[in-house]
Amino acid sequence: MNEIPREVFWQFVNFFIFVGLLVFFLRKKVKAYFQEREASFKQALLKAEHARKQAEAQKNIIKEKIEKLEASAKSDLAQAQKDAEDLKTKILTEAKDLVANMKRETERTAESEIQRAKLELRDELLNASLEQAKKILMSQIRNVCKMNSLKKFRWYDHESF
Repeated sequence: MNEIPREVFWQFVNFFIFVGLLVFFLRKKVKAYFQEREASFKQALLKAEHARKQAEAQKNIIKEKIEKLEASAKSDLAQAQKDAEDLKTKILTEAKDLVANMKRETERTAESEIQRAKLELRDELLNASLEQAKKILMSQIRNVCKMNSLKKFRWYDHESF
């Protein structure tokens, strides 16, 4: 029972022969593959190192710029506040001028509308007066015509009119 069955023994032998042949035939290709991988890793490492150095240089440049900006930030803030105050004053002045102009224009428009309304009322009164005068005159003319036509027939007393 301690013995390995023959069949299993030959399977081991076949396996080791297969592995040996694989190593013999693929050794150079596998070695070249891993050498290429090693070279590409080294090259990637060099690129990464170079990129890190460039990033550190950029970081230092940016850090210097930030320090300069922080140093000038106070003066810039004061200038911005002054500019904002000047702009506020200018806007308020322009707004006051605009309001004054609008008020003058409104008064001018109102005065113009009042004058126009007066003219329209005067025209209406004149037309109404003329119409009333026309009616009165027509009435008087009719009365005169009636009297004249009645006088022709003399059958009335003209003194009663």
